[in-house]
Amino acid sequence: MDRFSYVGEYFQASQSPQFEYVIEDNSLTLTCKIWSGPEVGYIQYANPEKFDYFKKLCAKYGDTGYNRTTDDQTYAYPASCANTIARIDITSANDWDEQHPAGSLLNDLFDIEYRSFAKYIESGYDDSLFTNNNDDDQAAATRKRMTHLALDNFFKMTTTRKPLNKLMDNDLRLIVASYYTPSHEYPLLITECLPVIDMQQTLTIKLYLDDGTTRTGSVETVFE
Repeated sequence: MDRFSYVGEYFQASQSPQFEYVIEDNSLTLTCKIWSGPEVGYIQYANPEKFDYFKKLCAKYGDTGYNRTTDDQTYAYPASCANTIARIDITSANDWDEQHPAGSLLNDLFDIEYRSFAKYIESGYDDSLFTNNNDDDQAAATRKRMTHLALDNFFKMTTTRKPLNKLMDNDLRLIVASYYTPSHEYPLLITECLPVIDMQQTLTIKLYLDDGTTRTGSVETVFE
């Protein structure tokens, strides 16, 4: 198939994002399930209206000049979240420490780790950027699950980890959102600053999308 875009399908940010947590090695990791199916934009849509929406998303992210042929019998389309997440805020209903009483913003305690196609697309589809391991050293060292670096390079994904309170409003663009990419991971929120007052925390995570809407989810965490 001749394709004009690298990303082949888009999923919408979920109306009710889900968050799962793991506590190990003196750190808390939140897995952010922030997108959901079915896809809202797909390169093979027969429906003209849906295909037009897909083309608008490609234009929004500058992904219109790929112009390559793929074997669609074996090719898993790279998929992205249709929304850019401009900001993420974390609060707790409980006292975290003396500097962070109940209701305080906890962004200064967390890092965010995410995967994106933006570098590849915005480079003009420069394959030479992905012949080696593109994972940030710290991200690779702290990831809690197996990373398939060869597949990361194949699917032209980069991993970034940075303090959550340093997140820019366009950082979380073209984030990976694929059920089919073998090395897929959702974005992660990570902290090594565990609570010292209340050992049971009710965390609320609020997402601010680039269209002005918000999404909110919560998770109960228990520290022993």
